Amino acid sequence: MSMTDVDSAYVPARHRVLLVTAPVLLALYLLAAATVAIAVSIGRLQVELLTVMFSVLPVVAFAVPIWTAYRRRRVTDPGERHELFRRIVAELVLGLVFVISCGYQVAMAPGSYFTIL
Repeated sequence: MSMTDVDSAYVPARHRVLLVTAPVLLALYLLAAATVAIAVSIGRLQVELLTVMFSVLPVVAFAVPIWTAYRRRRVTDPGERHELFRRIVAELVLGLVFVISCGYQVAMAPGSYFTIL
């Protein structure tokens, strides 16, 4: 049995779901960003420079909990593992709040961020 098999045997199901959430959200965001990039490349959408610069921030917001989850897998102390899990949950919530607020801002003033051609 490898260390990850032993490790996953003690992790409750709800914890495993939360540990998978950040990579899934990052993949969905990157898929949406790729869709926008395709629309820009074929000339259907024009994106402002500020939008391009701010598009990196959600990647960072979801990469931080992924890094913390990696650190959590390497720790053997149960107390520290629990503390890192709580930190992952807080980072996920902050990342979701950030992405939802950015989406709301774009929905309220879409002309400031892109132009449909």
